[in-house]
Amino acid sequence: VLHHASFPPRDPSLPCKSSCQTMSSVVRNSKFRHVHGSSGNKEVWYENLNCAPSATPDSNLVACNTKYLAVAWRGGGGPFVVHPMACTGKMSSTPKMFQGHSGPVQDLDFSPFYDEVIASVSEDASVKVWNFK
Repeated sequence: VLHHASFPPRDPSLPCKSSCQTMSSVVRNSKFRHVHGSSGNKEVWYENLNCAPSATPDSNLVACNTKYLAVAWRGGGGPFVVHPMACTGKMSSTPKMFQGHSGPVQDLDFSPFYDEVIASVSEDASVKVWNFK
């Protein structure tokens, strides 16, 4: 807490600034200042995900849209899994996978226009676009 006594005395030769003007240059207003997150219930979790390790810090190994969740999976050949968002809970230990790369998947992203189209980028320098309709 700042008290008035902690401020240095004001120089009378300088124009007077209101405390609001002085503090606005120090503290930035944010609409997220009083927003607090909380963990969801176990009924909305996805469990048993076997995510692939990331070789680069800027990889998107998880992607989602309004209908699906895609996860780069651990294993040879750069597999990844596309799972319906509505099916929460524990995933199968052997889900249906997309495989087509010779190296690990480094990035996944859904099409902004079609929910059933996803692109994958692999360490083998290939890009594949998948339509799983």
